[in-house]
Amino acid sequence: MQELNLDNSQKLNITCKNGDTFVWQAKFFNPPLLIEYDNPKNLADAIIRMQVRQIGMLKLSFAVGDGITLFATNGIMNGVQISKSAAQMQAIKRGKYEWDLEIEENGIVKTLIYGDFVVNADVTRG
Repeated sequence: MQELNLDNSQKLNITCKNGDTFVWQAKFFNPPLLIEYDNPKNLADAIIRMQVRQIGMLKLSFAVGDGITLFATNGIMNGVQISKSAAQMQAIKRGKYEWDLEIEENGIVKTLIYGDFVVNADVTRG
């Protein structure tokens, strides 16, 4: 039996605290993986989105200019910094959520990474 699997996304589980600043940097390479290859993926013209949901309900949303910042390495825009402030994260209750990050290039949408998004309780408050 032959099989066609169009899901080549990678699973990456994230654990964070609900009162801490959330900051994560990743670099993307071709094929679209988080592993360093000699062929960096240029994201300069891509639309990048990340969402965190629980039972289908949107809890956090990231986009370029709203929690996502692109950066270049060796002259190629293949880096992504994803962040939310401590106040924004404090609004997220502890628990287990799902997340994914997708890019859109030339009208084609592709999920690159996904996984569990676990939020642990934070004790100290500012």
